[in-house]
Amino acid sequence: MIRLQIVGGGRMGEALLGGLLDARWAEPAEIAVVERVADRRDQLTSLFPGVVVTDAIVQAEGAVIAVKPGDVADTCRAL
Repeated sequence: MIRLQIVGGGRMGEALLGGLLDARWAEPAEIAVVERVADRRDQLTSLFPGVVVTDAIVQAEGAVIAVKPGDVADTCRAL
């Protein structure tokens, strides 16, 4: 079961993900990152083995929107 999905795999999402994993808040397989850019998904997969990295929203217990302020409305509509 995915405990948390981070919507946005840019700098903010990466920093949040790294902090959660460093703090051992969850196992990598319990966190998903939703990122629309394929090259960035590949980078995140390499940086954070075991984390679910996808281009689509997943079923999760919670979500964090980690996108630029100007992109929040469009991102939320996509949920």
